[in-house]
Amino acid sequence: MKTVLVFAFLFVLQCAKAPEGAIISQVRGTASVEIQGKSEPATVGKKVNAGDVIITEKDSEVDLQIAGGGAFRVLNASRITVGALAQKSEINVQKGGLLLGLKKMKADEEFTVRSPTALAGVRGTSFSFSADRNTIAVLTGSVQVERQGKALQLEPFQEIQTDKEKLESKKLSPDSARQLARIGEMKGIEDLADFDEIQKNLSVVILEIEKENLKTGKTVAPRPRPEVQ
Repeated sequence: MKTVLVFAFLFVLQCAKAPEGAIISQVRGTASVEIQGKSEPATVGKKVNAGDVIITEKDSEVDLQIAGGGAFRVLNASRITVGALAQKSEINVQKGGLLLGLKKMKADEEFTVRSPTALAGVRGTSFSFSADRNTIAVLTGSVQVERQGKALQLEPFQEIQTDKEKLESKKLSPDSARQLARIGEMKGIEDLADFDEIQKNLSVVILEIEKENLKTGKTVAPRPRPEVQ
């Protein structure tokens, strides 16, 4: 009887375990996934787990849906390592950048994004993270940015330069606004609980982009999109 009860208890624990990893939902251009040192083409439907490295070439991007909810995009000319995508999630950005739309975290959950210059801790946020530009910009929610023992919280429509001597938030730059505007393109964003807020803030960002275009007297054309697989 005890054996049966123990087995049943372990079975329940296994079933209750949070889903892990992410699935590639879209590939534009040329990208690859390094699994235990072996490079494979990034293809739709491939699962990405802890320790895997995603590499995108010039004018290429990869979209992924996180098993537990949310999505992220590995941007052009990037290299990122997936530390974990579970209850305690982490992504390490060695080169390039990310767009992220994350679910609201429970009290025992956390999501961290690292780069050579900073660490960003989030709990249900849509934002951009660039290692090349050393910039973190927020669309919805908040991001706790940490560097060398100092911390600063970013709110919607704010950004920070992580390579500056002083951590200081400022209003979104036109470049960051254009980057954030693309979050709405990612598959899986529509399933997030705060999708209405994402849409609302996207409208604000797009309006600011249009104002900037009128102010400068020219329209900045979007970057040509690579072929979608």
